This record gives sequence, C-alpha cells and structure tokens, in this order.
Amino acid sequence: GTPSESLSYWGELAAVRGKDEDSHRLRGHAFDAGGTYRFSGLPFKPNVTLGYAFGSGDGNPNDKTNTEFRQTGLQSNESRFAGVALFNIYGEAIETELSNLQVATVGLGFRPDHATSLDFVFHRYRLHKIADENRSWALTALMNQVPGQQSKQVGQAFDIVLGFRNMFGVRRLGLDLRMGWFFPGKAFNRDEGTEEQPSIRRANNAFALVAKFFY
Repeated sequence: GTPSESLSYWGELAAVRGKDEDSHRLRGHAFDAGGTYRFSGLPFKPNVTLGYAFGSGDGNPNDKTNTEFRQTGLQSNESRFAGVALFNIYGEAIETELSNLQVATVGLGFRPDHATSLDFVFHRYRLHKIADENRSWALTALMNQVPGQQSKQVGQAFDIVLGFRNMFGVRRLGLDLRMGWFFPGKAFNRDEGTEEQPSIRRANNAFALVAKFFY
C-alpha cells in the first residue's frame, strides 16, 4: 500500500497444500512484510526500508507431514524498494527461495534524480529448522556438518544496487548493476582437522555480480 508519497508498505501471506515428491502431505506457510519511508525533502532523496520474511521448515522428515514451505518454481523474487532497479530482495549472492528460512532486511537508498538510484541492502539469515541444505539457493556448501555444533545461523549478506534509466538521453536505454556478498554464519562451520586435532573454520564467502541492460 501507499498511504502517502513518503510511505509505502507490503504484506504477503502464503500457504502450500498438497503432496510432496514422497507423497507426504504438504502443510507449509510463509509471510513477507515491510515498509519504505522516503525523505523527499533531503538532498539525494534518501529512503529507508525494513523487511522481514519467513518460510517454514520441516523439523521431522520421517513423519507423513512435510511442513516445509516451497515456492512455485515460477517466482523471480525480484522487486525494488524506492529505486529504479530490480534486484533479488532476499540477497543477490544466495538468490534463495523462501523455504526453511528467516530473512531480516535493512535497506538504505538514494535517488539523485528521477532516472538514477543507489541502494545498500543488508540481510541476516536464520534457519527455521536445523538442516544441512536449503531447498533452492545458489550456495553449494552444506550446513551443520560438525557433530555437536549445529546452528541455525546461516549468515549475513550485503548488496549494492545501481540503477540507471534514460542513459545518454535515450529514453529506453537503461542499466541495472547488482553486486552481492554473502558471509557464512555458524551453520557453515566445517572441521578440516582430525578427530584428535579438530580444525574448525567457516565456509568461504560468496560474491555475485549481475549487469542487465535495457532497451
């Protein structure tokens, strides 16, 4: 909704019902809510966005009910806050589906003019249920591989998004430049030592860069 020129907000609820690939009942749920406030009277027209998204997980894969939420497979999870550029609202680097995941988001954006925008976006991720992998994301490392050190702390991410429209005076020419960094949390700890001499370390950071031209 947009109750004023300064404030906009969103709220979505979803539920999944049916059968999964193992013929278990699906009973997942999810929601996504947040808002953006624009300071249009200040230089560069800054804006602040707060958001929180939740997709349920399944804590007992051995029963006959699967409570993991899953999206349709047709979703893009791309949107914009107050800028001109579209980007992955759950993080550029992990490009995740909202499944067994909690995502807290803080964004700071600027609009130097009507055709240009710059967004800085921070995400914090946490599992709903302990798991070794997510249903669908760009990360390949497994989670919770160290016995006795299971964690729901997936990690944090930072995105920078630049958007340009009407470039060089050409009305239909545009560019979106999206950069994302992911910093693994405790869930990605791994033991690279031996049973006698453990050596615990985090998985490597991840980086993504996407450039999209429009005409």
